[in-house]
Amino acid sequence: MRIDVGDLQFDFISSTLVKVSWTGTLAKVVWVFINGIFYQGPVTFSGTSRYVDVPFEGVTNIEIHEVDGTETPTSIEELNEDKPWLYWGPVSTADKYRIYYRLAGETVDERLANIKHETSKTYYNKQVGRNLDRESGVFYWFRIEAVKSNQKKSTTERFPQFLRGLPTKPESIAFTQVGNKFVLTIET
Repeated sequence: MRIDVGDLQFDFISSTLVKVSWTGTLAKVVWVFINGIFYQGPVTFSGTSRYVDVPFEGVTNIEIHEVDGTETPTSIEELNEDKPWLYWGPVSTADKYRIYYRLAGETVDERLANIKHETSKTYYNKQVGRNLDRESGVFYWFRIEAVKSNQKKSTTERFPQFLRGLPTKPESIAFTQVGNKFVLTIET
């Protein structure tokens, strides 16, 4: 199914994955946020034809920012929960993923979860399973390691997330056809 919204086209690859495509601006890079959380970026393109594949399960907001290569945008989504969602793509050689976090300024990571690698998954998501302190707004650093059975790790890079929470989970999501257009209805 394809849905056109202004200059954006949404092609549903599966019930949980959507391809978002559009005509962009030369020399700009793309950053993607899902539900107010960084998902992907910076992504560069050689021409003006652009697309990103994003998970659709549990998504209430997809933001696509085109900016100069030196700029790092932030989400415009106001967040309202203390348990953010983390999204990442699979690493084909991984046997499992380990998720860690720490408060900015701290030196020790705390493990949040171990997730088993599944070859059928096109993306992974995990909600942080504990309330994170967000008084006055704080930065947390998250790290997702792809780990092989011999315990070799893929990365030690961390990515920052300014924690303000997430929108409430939708009660229902529906598409209806009205003439030659589709209407997306999200009820929270």
